[in-house]
Amino acid sequence: MKKESRGWLAPVGRAAVDGRTSRRGRSEKIIVLHQGYADILIPWCENKINFTLSLEPCYASIHSLTVLDSLDCTRSKYHIEKILGEILVLLSDQLTMLKELDLSCQELQDLDRELLESSDERLMGESTLLSSEQWSSQESGVEARRGLGLLAAITSLSSHAASLLSGQAEYSAVINLSTPVKPNCQPFFVYDEFKVKPKDLSLSYLNCNLGFLTLLRDLCVAIKQERRCLAYSGILAGVVALIKSIMIHPTSQSKCMPLVCQILKEIVFCRPQVNVILPFTELLYILSPFPEVCGSLCHNSPKEKYLDKCSRDIIHFHTEDSCVLQVLSWLVGVRIADMTVRSHVCRNFVRWLSGCFSGPHHGPPWLHGMAGTCMCRKRLEQVTCGLLYRAFQDFKQLHTEGSTQTKQTKRFPGGDKGLIRELRTTIQTGILVLHRLVDQDQDFGIHIASMEGEWQMFVLGCGKAQATLGLNARQRRCLEELVTMEEEEIKPDPGSSGMTPEGVRENETVFHHLWQDHLLYMSHKYVQ
Repeated sequence: MKKESRGWLAPVGRAAVDGRTSRRGRSEKIIVLHQGYADILIPWCENKINFTLSLEPCYASIHSLTVLDSLDCTRSKYHIEKILGEILVLLSDQLTMLKELDLSCQELQDLDRELLESSDERLMGESTLLSSEQWSSQESGVEARRGLGLLAAITSLSSHAASLLSGQAEYSAVINLSTPVKPNCQPFFVYDEFKVKPKDLSLSYLNCNLGFLTLLRDLCVAIKQERRCLAYSGILAGVVALIKSIMIHPTSQSKCMPLVCQILKEIVFCRPQVNVILPFTELLYILSPFPEVCGSLCHNSPKEKYLDKCSRDIIHFHTEDSCVLQVLSWLVGVRIADMTVRSHVCRNFVRWLSGCFSGPHHGPPWLHGMAGTCMCRKRLEQVTCGLLYRAFQDFKQLHTEGSTQTKQTKRFPGGDKGLIRELRTTIQTGILVLHRLVDQDQDFGIHIASMEGEWQMFVLGCGKAQATLGLNARQRRCLEELVTMEEEEIKPDPGSSGMTPEGVRENETVFHHLWQDHLLYMSHKYVQ
């Protein structure tokens, strides 16, 4: 076979939207490993001394994998297992370094304030996980991030790697690890040399079938406890990419699911920035068919467990038993300046909700609008309404710019492709999601009373732009019901002092009525 025609090394095109099923889709979602090998090797050759934690022990195995036609062949298993073991030891060292941090309460408060004031909105994809350059001047753990990116790339193409990481398979060969650690994890690993480290390195991860995922969870816990989300945002993004690579393999989705739910919770409680939230929402969409993931996001915690100040200037407090969905809603609802990133986050979040509603009927109470003490349903409805409103405003802006350019140049470059097409699809899906939320929850109007203006502008605006949005029959029917529900509540009120000449009060909608009824009920309850 010619060198240029090797299957998994062939040049690939743009990634598919979800890439959950076909091997071709999985191959196109990641960078070519041969290029990644160059990204890893060249910086090390230029400056070897500066790396305390290094991927150097993996280089020989990476080179051996690049000459193979497939990563699922028998010859690849030894090298994959060796790379996995070396990266596991590297991440264990990184975890040890994190645990050695000893910060005062004032330093933790300063880190919290820095986290809220920062705004790193760069769009980081899987291809940049292998970059030797820092994502920002504050980033730490670059080698750990690159190791996770390398393993995510391999796992996307290798079912054997996914089975090892998810605990579905055991190591089939004895691996020689060049990294010096305590040799007490037989029979799977044999070490080339013995050297006691200054700090005890926990090797329980090497002896456990789910040891790697347990290590990822402990890393996220350490980052959360030390308030190091900004410095280790690359590691968090690498964890998300690796879990996504595991979950696209159908055989790796059962045994490890409880541990994956714990990792998702810890990532949310780290309060990451947009460069982590964006791939995290895509991971949620991939996991939407699994009811256990959907149920793990709500702990039905009282609202005092989550102090929502609706401001980035005040720290948002939460405890270990707080509702994950409430914290996630706050993270997703933070305003993002970049239109492309904002569009991607909205697309992923709306698709995730649509996937949850399309699943089996049994599920957590928040999914079906049942009454409860937790406020996550209210937060979910508010953030969904806000995201779709901003998506519709972006769509109108791009469509207006395209119409103006068409009049000037007689054509619009790109036509219906790109960002405007993505926004159109997001709005179409969002109409169905909003219709489902309104149909399920009788308190929907009360929940979004603070966002009534955004709701009206989205629903009535979409009603006027049906032709531009290209809605199908089902979407058009759902939108018409929402518009009708909104317009029918505008009724004449001759006794009102704010009456217009036509006898209709301005801005009188269903939400005003619901809110007035709620206040009346609360006042009677207070008097009693």
